[in-house]
Amino acid sequence: MVAGYDSWIQSLCPSPTRYFQRLVVESGCRKAVDLGCGSNSLLAPLQRVGVHCTGVDASEAVLRECRQRDLFDEYACCDVLEWLRNEAQRGSQQLWNVVVASHLIEHLEREAGEELLRLVESLRPRLIYIGTPYGFVQPHHYQGDPLQAHRSGWFPWDFAARGYSVYGMGVRACAPGQTSSGLDGSS
Repeated sequence: MVAGYDSWIQSLCPSPTRYFQRLVVESGCRKAVDLGCGSNSLLAPLQRVGVHCTGVDASEAVLRECRQRDLFDEYACCDVLEWLRNEAQRGSQQLWNVVVASHLIEHLEREAGEELLRLVESLRPRLIYIGTPYGFVQPHHYQGDPLQAHRSGWFPWDFAARGYSVYGMGVRACAPGQTSSGLDGSS
């Protein structure tokens, strides 16, 4: 629960999601959008504390599930890049305090991912949350759904070079004889 955020728990088990939710609440953000929202959004608990949340996804089936679970205040079924282009044309700068793109960018070709970042940044939100696997990881669970296939890989330095604060999570495993790259791209 965001309103009862417990810093002691955060110190024991750091979570970028809980940290981001706390930032949204503490910064007084009131309008947020989750791009490629899927059926589980880190914005959902923020509705209870007065944040107006919009979910954007290309899958009507996903949005139907979101509606059944009452995850968002508003829903848009369309291509995320198309939605962003429309927002940019409308001059929606600073309308969206928060933009979330959790596990979306890796589903786009690299050039489209770069466009996603440019369009999100053009909205000038106070907070941006982008979650993605480290490097290129092809999921084995997407069962032929073309929207679930990974098309690009991203690294911490891709975001740090654009001025983002980068927080890691999880474990990277290396096969014997391979090395793991550092956050700065060095081996």
